[in-house]
Amino acid sequence: MGGIQPITAYSNEQVQFLGKYAVDEYNKKGESYLYFIEVVNGTVLTFPRGFIINWDLQLKAKNCSDHDSTALYSTLVIENKIAGDIEAFGSKFIAVGVMNKL
Repeated sequence: MGGIQPITAYSNEQVQFLGKYAVDEYNKKGESYLYFIEVVNGTVLTFPRGFIINWDLQLKAKNCSDHDSTALYSTLVIENKIAGDIEAFGSKFIAVGVMNKL
């Protein structure tokens, strides 16, 4: 099944993992340090056959480089199930889009 679907179960372990993964990847760039709080909104786009999944997430994070201010951020995580490994739900995450403050 393909197409864009809203994420309805934000507390789902996989959805929260993806949000934390995106923040961890952002932090590796060293621009500022964000502390992941939770995913609060988003959509998922599954391509035909389900091998590639785009997770468009809105998440809440604390900016530890800016007086611990909390804000909403938008990011994109691309999941490649073909290149699966033993980490995180058997998939390889191949890209994380820019972390944009909303």
